[in-house]
Amino acid sequence: MLWGDAVLRRLLLAAGVSLTFGCAASAADMAVAPGPGGYAPVAAPAPYPYYDWTGVYLGPNLGTAWASLNNAATTDAITGASVGSTTSSGAWNWGIAGGGQLGANWFFAPNFIVGAEADFDALSNKGSVSFADGSTQAGKTEFVSTARARIGLTADRFLWYVTGGVAWAQNQFTRTQVTGTVNGAGPGTVETLTKDGIGYAAGTGLEYAFASHWTARFEFLAISLGKESYTFPLSARTTTTASETIGQIRFGVNYKFGGGDVVPIIAKD
Repeated sequence: MLWGDAVLRRLLLAAGVSLTFGCAASAADMAVAPGPGGYAPVAAPAPYPYYDWTGVYLGPNLGTAWASLNNAATTDAITGASVGSTTSSGAWNWGIAGGGQLGANWFFAPNFIVGAEADFDALSNKGSVSFADGSTQAGKTEFVSTARARIGLTADRFLWYVTGGVAWAQNQFTRTQVTGTVNGAGPGTVETLTKDGIGYAAGTGLEYAFASHWTARFEFLAISLGKESYTFPLSARTTTTASETIGQIRFGVNYKFGGGDVVPIIAKD
């Protein structure tokens, strides 16, 4: 009887040990079981967040601007004779520019945007010229407006972009006959006219989203308005320029409707 109990205990112990090692081996086999092609399976990559630039935005801008009338020449509209200048304070020089912009972005994850923008800025640029016929002529750029496309690359909340499109500006010119008489303009005659110019604009900028729906930008814009010509009717003086160029360096802030929230994206292998 005792001999039978001993044999039974040994059989039960052997079965328990075999079962324990068998489960461990099965678990190990499951942990290292190869995937398709004989390779161990790889865990899916963790998602990472990005800033969504999509949306309509608007905001103010402020900066500096310079403007120049290039190769300006004044003639008598009746005789065609050239009228020489004696002094000049510069063709517009530097000034202050301020206004606002309205635009829209379309964001293509993870790092590309296309967009469109229109802006309007008032300028303080002005200059004057004195002529040998006893007159002075003063000019100022009243405003400039552009409508442009934008394309850019993003790195989360940072955006670098290039931009280009059409531009429109308005200048005001005033001629004063200080001494003498020129055609129909006697001493003290003041003539004022406005002239619009149309051309193109191109530039680049950096933008940063400092809050979910707020961005700040630093931008450079170059504007060329092409050839211009204007005539003062009383004095019959015509001024022709080869082109007008305007440059702007400005800082802007925008509020953006839509987008902005951090959105997960699955990284690709």
